[in-house]
Amino acid sequence: SASSSEDNKLAKMMSDILTSALCEQLETVIAYFREQAAANDGVLDTSIRSQHYQTTQSCLQMIFRILASFFNWPLLADPIYEPLLKGSLKAMANRISQELTQEESTCDLLAK
Repeated sequence: SASSSEDNKLAKMMSDILTSALCEQLETVIAYFREQAAANDGVLDTSIRSQHYQTTQSCLQMIFRILASFFNWPLLADPIYEPLLKGSLKAMANRISQELTQEESTCDLLAK
């Protein structure tokens, strides 16, 4: 049906956005907080929170809300969308795994 076709297109588009652009933004925001912590001996000092810091923090919260909304989307509960849901989760897990591997490599270098 036309509605089902539109649902498929919408679900695929949301999955693509989630696993590409949104993950890139999340990585950028996390990198900002890591830089802030590194510049302050590993501490995110509440006394130096600038407007940019607060805006970035709001962006991070928004990204997590979007992710929660996507994964709680009722359409994804339909078994027909299970491959799409699994694919989205796998893509995110792969990005997280890559990030952790890079972080561990950095920690190993610093420990030497």
